[in-house]
Amino acid sequence: MGDIEKIADYLAVNTLVFHGRKFEEAFAMAAELGFKYVEPACIKNYYPDIIDDTFFSSVNGRNFLAMTTRAGLKVKSIGVHFNMGDHPADADEMMKRLDFAKETGTDIVITNGAVKQNAKGFFDCIEKVTPVLEDYGLVMALENPGCGAPDSIIATGADGAALILKLGNPHVMLNYDASNVYSYSKGDVLPEDDYLNAAPHNACLHLKQLKKDGNRWLFSAVGDGVTDYGLILKGIQAKYGTPYMSLELPVNHMRDHTLSICKNTDFQVAPDSLIRDTINDSVKYVADLLG
Repeated sequence: MGDIEKIADYLAVNTLVFHGRKFEEAFAMAAELGFKYVEPACIKNYYPDIIDDTFFSSVNGRNFLAMTTRAGLKVKSIGVHFNMGDHPADADEMMKRLDFAKETGTDIVITNGAVKQNAKGFFDCIEKVTPVLEDYGLVMALENPGCGAPDSIIATGADGAALILKLGNPHVMLNYDASNVYSYSKGDVLPEDDYLNAAPHNACLHLKQLKKDGNRWLFSAVGDGVTDYGLILKGIQAKYGTPYMSLELPVNHMRDHTLSICKNTDFQVAPDSLIRDTINDSVKYVADLLG
């Protein structure tokens, strides 16, 4: 049995690792590498030339379902990130994303929370979209801090846990990103000390890793970097069972000396060899830990 087969029911690959390629190409590569699940990253910041005001629709959701089905893949989680509560029309914008997501066949819709000064708008938005989440049978997974804002209402797992308990909404959970905890706190908060706060509230985990390279940080294989995923994943598995996870390995990007995300300056589009090696090394690491 291959490494991916050991954990295929628990591990998706996020399409950001294929950034610079069309979604159809990303799906084909994911299938070739043996994945059962793919996590489309439909995020305007990364795809400004693709994601416009017409992108999120039921029709386009069915297009994505057709593309993933042709590749032999399924969608269990999908990223549709934007800040909720910044604008009065945000509930309508989220409902478009939910219409789109439902048609892809997903269970989990990943998005940002909000910035603290717009918390009221965020809570109003959650209240308005909850009936749609219930009707569609979807879980909204809020990512820390998603938007990367220093004043996010979810900067850490502890923040996320407090928010989920306050909401008391079974259709709203967390998408815990350990690497984001490290990078957006500038290393002040270590995910190894934080992850168990979020664990009981997680719908999904994003597995992302950073490795120091001179005065910059490169995105690397899950087992090769600053975050101890051995401790985190074994800790979650021991207490809560094997979690659903997605490899988010944006090798076409990097973080500068301030840990701010930017384009990787080594290439315009990450080479296939780097993508495959980073994915395969990550899969082997996770399978050896949890498979």
